[in-house]
Amino acid sequence: MGANHEITGQEGVFAVGQAITKIGWYFHPKSSPEFGIDGEIELADNGKPSGKLLKVQIKTGPSWFRDVSATGFTYRGDKSHLSYWLSHSVPVLLLLHDTADGKTYWEEVTKSKIIPTGKGWKIDVPKSQVLNQEASDALRKIANRAVHALPNGMWSRHEQYELQDDYVKPVPGSRIVQYDPWQSYSGSPDLKGLRNKPYITFARLGRDVLSGDSLTNGKRSLVVEWTTNYGLLGLLPGLAQLITLWPRWERSGKMDNSDSEQACLSYARHIRVGGNWYSTGQMQSISAARPVAPVVGEPVPKSMIPAEWPKPGVLLWRWEHFNWQEETLQQSVGSYFPNIEGSRETYDYPCPGHPRFWSEYAEPVRKIARWAKNFHDVLISISAFCSRKGEDESAKVNEALYFLESLASAVAISIELEAGTRKLLKKWQSPSLLSSFAMMAIEDMASGYQSRFEELIVDG
Repeated sequence: MGANHEITGQEGVFAVGQAITKIGWYFHPKSSPEFGIDGEIELADNGKPSGKLLKVQIKTGPSWFRDVSATGFTYRGDKSHLSYWLSHSVPVLLLLHDTADGKTYWEEVTKSKIIPTGKGWKIDVPKSQVLNQEASDALRKIANRAVHALPNGMWSRHEQYELQDDYVKPVPGSRIVQYDPWQSYSGSPDLKGLRNKPYITFARLGRDVLSGDSLTNGKRSLVVEWTTNYGLLGLLPGLAQLITLWPRWERSGKMDNSDSEQACLSYARHIRVGGNWYSTGQMQSISAARPVAPVVGEPVPKSMIPAEWPKPGVLLWRWEHFNWQEETLQQSVGSYFPNIEGSRETYDYPCPGHPRFWSEYAEPVRKIARWAKNFHDVLISISAFCSRKGEDESAKVNEALYFLESLASAVAISIELEAGTRKLLKKWQSPSLLSSFAMMAIEDMASGYQSRFEELIVDG
C-alpha cells in the first residue's frame, strides 16, 4: 500500500510538471523532503527565469475528491501544515490532481480562505481553477502581489556571511533560516538573560567596533561574526516606505488584430504597510505594444514612459534626521545591491522580504558599525541619566528617546488568529531587525530596566 501511495503521488508531481511546462514556466520538484511542500513553480519572462516563485503542495488520487460540491472540492488538513503554509514568505498553492480525468485543480492558501473545523480546518478548491494556460494570468497576479513578510516577530538570516568590497553579504549558496529574536528577548530575567538580549549584544558590538578612530580588520570581523548570529539589520526595508521601479515591458497576451502575444508598458511598486512589504503593479495597453520575444523584462526607454506615471525612486523616513526624503533608485536601493551588472537606476529590484531580495541584498560594514555605535550611545545616555550619574542632560536624553521612537516607528503591532483555532495572539511585525531592537529597548524601559543598560553593555 505504501508503494502504491508513492507511485500515485509521483503521478501528481509529474502531471503538475507537465502543466507548468506547457504554460512556459519552470517546475522544481523537491528532491529532498520539505515539510508540507512538494515543489515550487518559477515564473518565466520571455523564457527566462524571473525569480518569482509559488510553493506547492500536491495531493493526488480519488481520496481527495470525496468531499465535493457543485462548485468545488473540500480539502481538510491539520494545523501543523497550515501554520507552515501561512507563515511562508512565498505564496503557497494547494493542488489536487484527479487521476481519473487528468486535471489538476488549484487554490491559494490564505487566512481568508481557511475555515476552522474545531480540531482542524478546511478550504474549498474551485472546479473552475484548473492548472493550465488559462490559469497563468491569475497565478502571475498571485506571485506579483504577494505580501513579502515573515511570520510576525520572525527574522531571516543566512547561515554564513562574508566581507567583500566593504559589504557584509551572504556567502553564495548559504541557506536562509528564520528565527525569532523576540524569543531570546523574552528569556530569563536574571542578569545573564538580560545580557544575552539581542539588542544588548548589538549595543556591545557598537562598544567594540568603534572604540577607536578606525574600523580595523579585527573590528570588521566582529561585525561579520555578529551578523552571522543575528542577520543583517534590514536598513533599507526599515527606512524605505515606497519604492517605485523603472517601468518595464511585460507580457499582456494577444492584442486586437494580432495573432501573437504582445508586450506592453508596466511599472511595479513595492509598498510598506505597517511591518509588511507588498508588490503592486500597473499594466497599460498602448499603441506602442511590441512582440513579446525581444523585449519582455527589459527597461522601457525614458522617452516612452507616460508623463502621468509616478517617477521611479524611493521615499524614505530618515531615522536619525526625523524627516522624509526622496532619492533615486541608484542613490538608495542600488547602494545595497553591490553585485548589480548594468544600470542601478533601471534594475528590477526584488521586493523587500522576498527570498531573491535576501540573496542579493547586502549592507556596508561601516553602516552596520555606525548604527551599532549610535544605538550604543543612545542606551548609555539614557542609562546614565536615569541612574542619576553626571549632570542633568534632559534635552540630550529627550533626543535619544526620540531617536529610539523613530527607529521603532517601522514596527507594527498585530493581532492574528492562531492557525486552525479561534485564539487571538498579539504579535509584532517589523521590516527591520534594527527597528525590532529599538522596540525591545522601549519595552524594557517601560519595565524599568533603563538604569541597567550601562551595566549590561559596558560590563557584559
